[in-house]
Amino acid sequence: MSRLEVIAGPMFSGKSEEMIRRLVRSSFARKGIFTLRPRLDDRVTRNIFNLINENNFLNSYKNIRSGFLDNPETLKRAIKDFGLQVLAIDEAQFFEPWIVDIIKETLDRFARDDFRIIVSGLDMNFLKEPFGPMPALMAMADEVVKLTAICHRCRTNPANLTYKLGDSKQKVEVGDSELYQARCRHCHALPD
Repeated sequence: MSRLEVIAGPMFSGKSEEMIRRLVRSSFARKGIFTLRPRLDDRVTRNIFNLINENNFLNSYKNIRSGFLDNPETLKRAIKDFGLQVLAIDEAQFFEPWIVDIIKETLDRFARDDFRIIVSGLDMNFLKEPFGPMPALMAMADEVVKLTAICHRCRTNPANLTYKLGDSKQKVEVGDSELYQARCRHCHALPD
């Protein structure tokens, strides 16, 4: 039976690491895996491809592929052309709403098969608003894992929010610790 698993949370909560844990289990079960991430996410560190290469089990697994996802056709082609049983999509908050429709279609198409889609991403942006397609994916998921980080400011509370450093109010801006922090509700502040 097909299923959708969504891993959500703020920056630095371990979403990609949780995806890697799930991919290791899938590779141990000898599943065909395709891992995708948006081309927009141009970070060199902390990306799913690097984590796969750093994992001793996954970097030697022969039935795993990785690629960038730019448009609906790329995703449809990946699903059709590669005999996969696990589709992993990292940083899903950066995708347009078409990703929700294709995931729905894919789950229905493989409804009777052993097929998993694992999606990870930020559920809220730095303005504490739902981010991209993540709320819709969480609503239709068979399983939702919501992770927290440790607040970068107080260093004691669980952080479920992402805080943006600096003055930029741009809603979609790719960055890492130079631009973002995980914050608890007490320490998070909206920009002026």
